[in-house]
Amino acid sequence: MDGASAITEADERALLDSIDKWLEKKVAPIAAAFEDADEYPHELVADMCEMGLFGALIDPEWAAWGSRR
Repeated sequence: MDGASAITEADERALLDSIDKWLEKKVAPIAAAFEDADEYPHELVADMCEMGLFGALIDPEWAAWGSRR
């Protein structure tokens, strides 16, 4: 990654803290029910998409699955 896309330790900590709070508030209270019912948590996945968690660790220079743009 180039310097423009790097995040600071403070930014990383803030992101991880916000994820922890979301897990405590939205996931923990209902996780067992979804697991017991063997259901897919559509609402939680939608939240994760809105938070930008899908593909968060993929360097933007990579288009998809390791192929360059």
